[in-house]
Amino acid sequence: MFAQANQTAAEGILALRTVASFGLEKQVAALYAGMLRQPFLKSQRYGNLQGFAFGASQGIQFAFYALAFWYGGQLLKKGEMDLTEVRAGSRGLRRGVRLRGCGRRGAVLA
Repeated sequence: MFAQANQTAAEGILALRTVASFGLEKQVAALYAGMLRQPFLKSQRYGNLQGFAFGASQGIQFAFYALAFWYGGQLLKKGEMDLTEVRAGSRGLRRGVRLRGCGRRGAVLA
């Protein structure tokens, strides 16, 4: 699809004098835009899907963080853990999530 649209644009540019002499600039531009309409819509749908997937993954991650902090607060309130233990647990959770999200073995995290 892009090749045909690019070929149309290139022909319009190479024949610029002829296109201009017949006043066909708007028609050539409309033809080019029409050829790009379908790929644009396909790319837009793909982009929306990717954006939704990224947003959902971030939402799940932060929901787990919220759950961990809430539970840590409950443990603090009951006196079952002190603040340093809760902080160590939340730090371990964050590091574990980051390691799991790397997607490859042997990745170095800062």
